[in-house]
Parts: sequence; C-alpha cells; structure tokens
Amino acid sequence: MATWDDVYFRNNLSDPGTYPQSGSSNCPDILPWGPEPQADPVNFFTNTYDQNFNRALTPNVRNYIYLRAKNIGSKSQSGHVNLYWSQASLLLYPSYWTKNSLHNESGNQDISFSGLAQNAIFVTEEPYIWTPSQISNDHYCMVSRVVTPDNPNPLPTESEISDVGGLANYVGQHPNVGWRNIALGDATGVIENTLAFSQGTQAGTTHIMISVQNAPGGSQVAFSTSKTGPEPPIVLSKTTVPEDNPNFQAGIYSEVPANFNAEIAYQYYSNGKPPTGDFSVKLTYFTFGTQDTFSSQVYEKSIDIRRLPLSFNDIDRMRVTYGNDIPVAFLLGQHTTVDSGVGFVANAMA
Repeated sequence: MATWDDVYFRNNLSDPGTYPQSGSSNCPDILPWGPEPQADPVNFFTNTYDQNFNRALTPNVRNYIYLRAKNIGSKSQSGHVNLYWSQASLLLYPSYWTKNSLHNESGNQDISFSGLAQNAIFVTEEPYIWTPSQISNDHYCMVSRVVTPDNPNPLPTESEISDVGGLANYVGQHPNVGWRNIALGDATGVIENTLAFSQGTQAGTTHIMISVQNAPGGSQVAFSTSKTGPEPPIVLSKTTVPEDNPNFQAGIYSEVPANFNAEIAYQYYSNGKPPTGDFSVKLTYFTFGTQDTFSSQVYEKSIDIRRLPLSFNDIDRMRVTYGNDIPVAFLLGQHTTVDSGVGFVANAMA
C-alpha cells in the first residue's frame, strides 16, 4: 500500500492518504452546508478538519457546498478542484455525473489554489452553489476532484467505472477523488427567489431589507450571497416573524465596495403556518446620501427616507451619519414574490 504524494480528499476522518483502499461514499471533505453560507469558511473548515459535517440540504432553494483538500505531498502544489452531482443509481457511470459540474456564484467550475504548502489545507472560500430538486425516498451523490500538475486527474471513462462497485473502487484507488451521498430535508412551504445586486461605481453603505405582508407568526425569512467583499457579509440568517407583526421587515447595513455585483437569494419558510391574507415577500436594497453625494440626475430619482418603511432607529442612524442634511434613499433594486397559498409562486418585478 502506497501513500499519496499530493493533494487529496479523505474517504473518512481516519484516512491518512494510503491507497488503494476501500472507497467510501462519506467523504468528509465534501461539505454540504445548506442555504446560508458559512461566515468564515477558510478558518472554520481548516480548524475543524477533524470533524465531519453532513447537513441535509433544502430542496428547490440555493444551497452552499464547500470543498477542502490537504496537501500531504513532499512539495507545495497549485491546481484546482471541481464538484459534480448525480441522482443516486446502482451504477454510477461517469456519464451520470461528469456532465453535472457545479460552479460558484462567480461562475467558476474550476476553483483554483496556488502555493499550497506541505500539510496545508485548501478550502473553497466562495462555495459551490446548487439548487437540488425534491426527490422522494432517495438521495443525491456528489463527486469531488482535485487537479494538479503532478496528477492531472482526467475524468474517468465508462470502461474505468463499469460495474456496481466501480465508483467505490475508483475512489479507493484515486485519493484525488472524493464521493459523498447527500440527503435532502423538507421543502414544504419554502419559497425562494433571487435579485441581481449591483453596487455601481461608488462604494457606500447599502441597506438590504426583506419584508413580508400577511405572514404568520413563527414563519421565517432569510437572504444571502456567498460573494466576499461587503462588510459585514450580505447575509441575514433565518429570522422569525413575530406573532403580533404579520407585516414584518428585517435587514442589514453593509459597507459595499464599488463595482460589487452578486445575486442575492432570499427565502421564506412558512414552517407549516398558512398566511393571514394575501401574502408577499419583498427584497429591497438602497443606499443613502444627500444632494451633495448624488448627481442631480440621480438625486431627482431618489426617495425621501420618510417615505420608506424604516424604524426610528434606522432614521436616527441616518441623522448621525448625515447631520442636519435630510438624507435620501436611492433605490438600487427590488423584487417581490407574491403567493396566496405559499405553494404556487408568481414573480413580479417592482
């Protein structure tokens, strides 16, 4: 039995990188994380290298999946990783999964690393994104792949994986390939939509807000993008609608760099509770300023903050920032999802 001299994925937590061995469908370096990105993925997944995370993913909404890989070779390495998916099958021929390559929010299927030192761990800072369809009494399979100059790791052919144990044998003989079965949770009463976010050419404070109309108490809202740059990140964890406030809103302020573009996914979780009337959920983002900070053309299209559904705390915060000048909000984007039954979704752009 040999020891791998390069970057590898483990078959299990105790896998030291020896091969060939029995392949496993529980690779701890394929990290299904769910609809909310990890706040500090590089440090978190590096410091928890001895832990196996296998969260059930939510069907029909965007989920985030991370990869990590360790260099157990005799020199530093550069290369990239890939991630693929397939529905479960008794025979996982390569053609079932090699055509289903995932990408991150920036559109990259190949997520690169460089200068990875001996015994160092690479983590995908920007995760892969995947929206799995609901399946009954079954699961999905994910296959990871790492490519380096010393081990180019071409995709396998049908002749290399041709029988029931083919993928397990292949993984056991190739430490630069990982395999994990992925479970799904319940998607009942969950709706999701996305809004293209563009900060424009000026950096600034941007307010991202999600609001609901006629939502039952105990339901939840959330939004996120996995792209890095804004501080704090544009992520609102699941936030519960109060029992006494069916027209609830929640949001965050973020310092967003110039030319930042992303796609914000927003979700509503009914948690089995029907709406109290005609239901809608809306994602809005806007920036603030005064006549001095906007061009006259932009300022004419801006909104007096007193017309926005802002709390007194929000308005006080604006006054602290802008002094005696009356700040205005410039609407950058808005998207509304309307759904009377929280089941069938029709989209309306505002």
